[in-house]
Amino acid sequence: MTTRNYHNLVDLCAGSYNWNIKVRVIRSWRGVSKQGEGFKGLNLLFLDNQDTRIHGFVPGNIIDKHEIKLLEGNICSISNFSVKDYKTEEKFRCINSDKQIIFTTYTDVKTFHEDDVLIAKNIFDFYDLGDLSDIANQNVFLTDVIGFIEKDLPLANLINKTSVNVTFWDSLAEEFEATLYVAQEFPIIIIIASAKITSWQGTNHSTPQFEISNVTATKFYMNYDYHDVANLKKMLRQPMFAKYNFTTQAEEKIETLYIAEIRNLGINYIEKEVICQIKVNTVVETIYWNFYQCPSCYKEIEPVQGLFKYYRCADRNVPHPYKKEARTILGIYAPTNNEETSGSGYHLDDFSELNFQSPDVKLKNKKKRSLGKKKK
Repeated sequence: MTTRNYHNLVDLCAGSYNWNIKVRVIRSWRGVSKQGEGFKGLNLLFLDNQDTRIHGFVPGNIIDKHEIKLLEGNICSISNFSVKDYKTEEKFRCINSDKQIIFTTYTDVKTFHEDDVLIAKNIFDFYDLGDLSDIANQNVFLTDVIGFIEKDLPLANLINKTSVNVTFWDSLAEEFEATLYVAQEFPIIIIIASAKITSWQGTNHSTPQFEISNVTATKFYMNYDYHDVANLKKMLRQPMFAKYNFTTQAEEKIETLYIAEIRNLGINYIEKEVICQIKVNTVVETIYWNFYQCPSCYKEIEPVQGLFKYYRCADRNVPHPYKKEARTILGIYAPTNNEETSGSGYHLDDFSELNFQSPDVKLKNKKKRSLGKKKK
């Protein structure tokens, strides 16, 4: 194998050491024992150019050899390591995965000085807040969530709109409060990666309340440069967003409209779906039709009754499935309201400037993502 031939993370399996991967280090942290003492070993989260993540561990006896190379953001080639399947009793896995990388005395790490644009800066596997009841207290996999902080308030007084409480402990709570104190831009979009989800029954609540808290692998990102953060900022700028009820929206009948009508839709259609009959006249045939992929286990998934579900991930909804290898439609033809079989042709780019700015996020059957801290 030449140094330019790398294995994909999704193909790694136990039983071999002859692996060679090219990855970005997207997170690192130290573990803590049950007694609260820090481990010398180093935990890492890697990402490759197929948007696949995997947990890695560097034992304490060889950490001095590799730590300086494994800084967050670095692009590295890593070879001659072992792949371990998680045991059933191993809890709080930082991602939804059955395997991890273990460094050995033979592992070789090389750092690239130039960036690799084919490997994303970071990636997350956001769970729909409606799925928290299914994963609360399971303690096997940790969870990524996204939400927003509306006002510049102290940590203890964060507004909670969705009965999802957020409680940070120890050094992460201090870091969060310090970061919030110097924040300049509000509302703050916050990502909590590898969070622990638990439930509790309050005396004033008839149903279980959910709580998001931290473990050693947890990290938060405020106003992070990430596409879902940008999409949520767009939604917050929409006049109807604050009035929109995400938790009680009923299934609505989808309207069938002509293409000329779609171009003149008003702001009340921001979160609505419509159907338009079209005729595709040009398709690029150089690549395959797209398919949807689960961001946790990377298996192909299909929509079930309008929702993406996959049994492998606890029968979860997948609010942000990956799209893989999509064809490009160069042009479409659609009848107007005065023509049944003929009409003007439109290029898909013609729909980039409508009468309102679409949030580009499918909001149907989702909960409002707003985070807060439980009041003492």
